[in-house]
This record gives sequence, C-alpha cells and structure tokens, in this order.
Amino acid sequence: MKAKEAIKKVKLNKTVKRSPRMVKAVQLLKERVESGKKVVITDIQLEAGYAPSTAHDCTLTKTKAFKELLEEYLPDTSLLGVIKDLVEPTNDDKNTRLAAAKEGFRLKDRYPASKLQLNAFQDATKDLYEDQ
Repeated sequence: MKAKEAIKKVKLNKTVKRSPRMVKAVQLLKERVESGKKVVITDIQLEAGYAPSTAHDCTLTKTKAFKELLEEYLPDTSLLGVIKDLVEPTNDDKNTRLAAAKEGFRLKDRYPASKLQLNAFQDATKDLYEDQ
C-alpha cells in the first residue's frame, strides 16, 4: 500500500519540462497582450524559434507546461488590467487590445464562447435523443 501511495505522490509532484523556446513564446505572448498588439500564436512560435511545421500545428498551446507558463507569466489579473484599460477614454485602439485580452483568456480556457457552444450542442443532442 505504501508503494502505491509513493508512486502516486511522485506522479503528482512531477515537474513539467519547459523548453527555452516555450518560455520565449510565452514571454512574447505576454508582451503582445500587454502592449495591445495582435496575438497570432503561429507568428509568436515562429519568432520564438519553432519550426514552421510545429508553429502551424499549434499543439504547443495544449501542453501542460505551456498552460503553467501562461499562469505564471500572464495571470488573470494582468488580463483583467488590459480590459480595465479599455474603458479609459484615452485609449484609441480598443478593438486590438480587446482581441489581445480575449486571446489570452481563450488560451487559458477562461473565455466561455467555445464552452457555451459546446453546451448548446450537448443540450440540442440531448433533446434530440429524448424526442426519439
């Protein structure tokens, strides 16, 4: 019993490998969001040194290490600060800044648009099966 608990504990405490390119990509993402520039993940990956085939694949954003780095470098409070700045009358380019904040929330799975669509689809299929 103790061996199983020890194995489980090791698996839970296992650190995720972060490559230098991954860290660079998250840093570039943070810079673009904070400066209000347009966020294109493929471009960020290319600039960070990823091969074009890898950058166009976009699997990086689905990795656990990338999500951990996002939380570290781009916390929700930072994204909320971008949105807060949008209401300031001195901000001229609100659409770009809003798009950058949305992309940050989407990458962190905090933007509910896709979840709402999925829930609507699940409700529709549930209703379809119940009618039969």
